[in-house]
Amino acid sequence: MGSAADPDAEKSLEFTPNLTSGRDLDGKPSAEVDAHIGSGLAKSMNVNAGDGLNLLAVTSDGALNGVDVQIAGVVSSGIATMDDRYLHITL
Repeated sequence: MGSAADPDAEKSLEFTPNLTSGRDLDGKPSAEVDAHIGSGLAKSMNVNAGDGLNLLAVTSDGALNGVDVQIAGVVSSGIATMDDRYLHITL
């Protein structure tokens, strides 16, 4: 389950994830795409805050597309099913 958002706009909604490590996402312009990853997914992929990932997806016309992301933080919702699948990136 992946999603993307503007971190500054989300802060105005007063939604803050429960960070277990790392830092909050910020809306500062950057060449890197930052991400929060669920604690269960981080454990299964053996990644931590500060590590990089390459996300791959197939577009609607069948082409392969990818983006490099930097793990800014690991979050825990308290719901194992969600933590096993959670990925949230900056726009």
